[in-house]
Amino acid sequence: MGTGKTLAYLLPILNDLRPLQCGQVIIVCPTNELALQTKAMVKSYLYSTEQFKHNHRSSSYYSANQDTQRRKSKQYLLQHCAMNCGSNESLEYNIDYISKLKPSIIIGTPKRIRELLLYSVIKV
Repeated sequence: MGTGKTLAYLLPILNDLRPLQCGQVIIVCPTNELALQTKAMVKSYLYSTEQFKHNHRSSSYYSANQDTQRRKSKQYLLQHCAMNCGSNESLEYNIDYISKLKPSIIIGTPKRIRELLLYSVIKV
């Protein structure tokens, strides 16, 4: 279990997140391992937020639509997070992923973020 350093800088960012705005947040991590850790933290936070929303609906509504809610929750996660690490995924995969899903949060190493900027996949 960590000390919460990653979550400390992610919380303000994730609180102000507006859905479906591609490249709204770009997080640059010095290593692939830190990028993976950051992605896991983002997904964990977004998942718990969605679960919180679903759990506060009436129980009959939730149980009747549980599968639909799970699918929407997974879709929400996919639309809000992308991993862009040079050694883990190819540049072509990253470009395709960002073009199709238009994630609000893009996490990557400096080299991969630079490549995405050069190819005009993301704009700052």
